[in-house]
Amino acid sequence: MGNLKKAQADIIVTVLLILIGIAAVSLISYFVVGFVRNNLTNTDCVNTAGQLKISLEDDLTSYRKATGELYVVIERTGEKAFNFTNLIFVYGTSQSTKSLNYAENLDMVYYYDLDSGEWKNDKVELPESAGERRTYKILLAELGEIPEVDNLAIAPIINKDQKCSEADKKPVKIISSGGAPL
Repeated sequence: MGNLKKAQADIIVTVLLILIGIAAVSLISYFVVGFVRNNLTNTDCVNTAGQLKISLEDDLTSYRKATGELYVVIERTGEKAFNFTNLIFVYGTSQSTKSLNYAENLDMVYYYDLDSGEWKNDKVELPESAGERRTYKILLAELGEIPEVDNLAIAPIINKDQKCSEADKKPVKIISSGGAPL
């Protein structure tokens, strides 16, 4: 009878150890899989590196201080795939910068439509393929004051809400007077 109780106790201990092991593996894998999944989605921003640039050709990228209009030409330079859904414009001086979310400020950000030859702000228009360029006009004066601007950066937003680090940063040509470059 004593050997039977000892055998039953050994079986119960073994079953309990197996259950504790399964619970521990499940708990650890839950956290590891979550951690890996979060880090893999953040690598999407790596695909944006070197894929977008602010073009300074033809002096189109410039700031019209008299009117508070910032003109920006952005070129998609690479073929890497990423779900480019929005853009953050970061403008200002070396001491102070502000940012403007394109999709949230359609009343202030216009794109130049090559087909019609007009400035439009009816949707978010982004360069989609390599070599494609988009020209934007940002009405900074609509913010209530004409800010100081001598540099500009762009930060892509991918997958609707994931802001990546700055893709490009350039000095901006300041024009004291004059009309639109296009």
